[in-house]
Amino acid sequence: MHIHLLQGHSRGHRQLAQLLHGWDIEVHAATDVAAFISEAYCCDAAAPDCLLIDSRGRPENPVELLSLLRNSSRLGDLKYILITDEEGQPAQMQQRGYPGYDAVVHSPLDKTLLFNALLAQPDKG
Repeated sequence: MHIHLLQGHSRGHRQLAQLLHGWDIEVHAATDVAAFISEAYCCDAAAPDCLLIDSRGRPENPVELLSLLRNSSRLGDLKYILITDEEGQPAQMQQRGYPGYDAVVHSPLDKTLLFNALLAQPDKG
């Protein structure tokens, strides 16, 4: 499996990449949105199987970021997983949820939920 990871600036981002590598997942990580998009668009690389967005400690609205990525011809049909810290999100976001994501895993990170989300097939319906 090959994923692109947009890391947050949390203390746990290094552990997250190590966890994924331990599961034999090829990880391309970025902390900058522009670099993340650029690498995901790279013509020489195969499209990733999944885009994993760790929003903990990130200033971007995860739903707006997803909308930007889903509108891309190359990235629109990929599986998107969000890791979020509910305490850091506005109350209206907590109530509305995160539409468009194939899976949402909340912090503190449940490794089993993340692993299952990575293996699940995206909903194309």
